[in-house]
Amino acid sequence: MPLLVATLPGIPMGVYGLKNVPAHWLAILVGVVINLFAVYSLLFPLRPRSLGTAWALPAGFLAGCLGGSIGANGPPIILYASLQPWPKDEIKALLSHYFLAAGVCISATHAVTGLITGQVLKLFAMGLPTLALGILAGTAAYRHMGDGNYRRLVYMALLVFGSMMLLHNC
Repeated sequence: MPLLVATLPGIPMGVYGLKNVPAHWLAILVGVVINLFAVYSLLFPLRPRSLGTAWALPAGFLAGCLGGSIGANGPPIILYASLQPWPKDEIKALLSHYFLAAGVCISATHAVTGLITGQVLKLFAMGLPTLALGILAGTAAYRHMGDGNYRRLVYMALLVFGSMMLLHNC
């Protein structure tokens, strides 16, 4: 809950940034930070530790800003969850609930501010089949994965995500 509460004020700030700052510069910065964290975590595995509310609030706020601006609210939340000493089921539960609630809030803010257009809806619809395949593949793989492999996969996914952000914006 602290993650989501902290996300809410970040969303309008991110939307404001999207309307007033070139999004590619923010995406490049986020891509670099994500890649550095992912590479470091893969080379030097981090010891999970309980982070508590003191870290949940800035992670949530930053996620709101990124979600409102470039639609990439995931990295701060994934980093926060992956550093916790939780088993993979708890991490998955947090991520699923958070992204559903935050996605609704971000989409509503984008709709109210006129950022959802016919073209955006068309692109969303075009991506749905790929999303469905990814969900099915992820669900199948998840069942066969232990906690350690799950964390490594999270860091590898972050590395791919960060690299994609850099490729699309450089």
